[in-house]
Amino acid sequence: MLQTRKAHELDVVKLTEDLPQYDLPKGTQGTVVEVFDTPEEGYMVEFVESHGANSIVVDWVRPSQIENLDDQAMPFFKEGIDLLNQGRPLQAADRLRHALELKPTLIRILHNMVSGLVDSGDWSAVAKGMRFIIDLSPTYELARWNLAIAYANRGVEDAKLGNFGTSVGFLLKAFRIETPERIANLIRENLAAAHAAIGLEAHKEGDLERALLHMESAFTFHSSIETRSNLGTAYSALADSLLRRGKFEEAILNYIAAEESGVFTSEGLNNRAIAHVHTTEFNEAIEAFQTALTIDPENRIASQNLHLLKRNLPTINDVVVDEMRTEEIKMHFLRVPLTGQLGLSTVHA
Repeated sequence: MLQTRKAHELDVVKLTEDLPQYDLPKGTQGTVVEVFDTPEEGYMVEFVESHGANSIVVDWVRPSQIENLDDQAMPFFKEGIDLLNQGRPLQAADRLRHALELKPTLIRILHNMVSGLVDSGDWSAVAKGMRFIIDLSPTYELARWNLAIAYANRGVEDAKLGNFGTSVGFLLKAFRIETPERIANLIRENLAAAHAAIGLEAHKEGDLERALLHMESAFTFHSSIETRSNLGTAYSALADSLLRRGKFEEAILNYIAAEESGVFTSEGLNNRAIAHVHTTEFNEAIEAFQTALTIDPENRIASQNLHLLKRNLPTINDVVVDEMRTEEIKMHFLRVPLTGQLGLSTVHA
């Protein structure tokens, strides 16, 4: 293909006059798709509607009818990049905005330059660069997706270092950005892993309410065998604590929540039955004891408690209640793995 003075293939051009036969007004931008030198210099130009649904191809445009925006845009673009490298972002943004007004597709080149920061491993720098691109072009979707990925990857880094609090902060910043489902799901899984880790730390510290809160968050972000089991275990731990503190009604609710989460243990049912005895719900207590024995027929404590209850009905005094024995529930939390870091979405410049 011959190259001519006015424009080259794929150059962005702007009409300098109306083309009424195509309903294209002066100032409409298009892309050169073919260049001709015979019988005279001319161009085939594709003009795309603003929403991108339809395009109009004009098969012969004279040099006098177009203005080459590439030639005008590149000096501003190069100057903007130089200013960025000099640490002058405000001045750079001014030049780059002008370049993008002349040639919007330059945003792809700028995006790819920022994406190259991944090689440094500095996800904060990548996020800062993507934010800069979004400020220049708020509708540029790819930059928003990659901003989310940068935040998510920074969160994963912090989680690997054990900094789960800051990890959740960055992952939540990523999650609030609208992204394709593939990216959103990976962010959810990492949020679940970070919340589960915080919940386990809280459990070890004896802060059972906080542990439950984070296990609930983990399960909400990503429902899995691990997060559901951990949620049930957290309910069980809190229920036992409430039972020891004499908060029997609250204990019953948490035991039931544990069971509904899939954590059915003979020990937990025995303890719930005792809470029912304290609230004089004797039928519910008998049912819970019997279910405990269905799960583990060899549970002697539940068997003795059930026998004691039935023998002393219909009235149960404090002496009888005090003879009933609770059981220790083994608290086993499952590891919720991180899914790892995400790769940036790319585009051809």
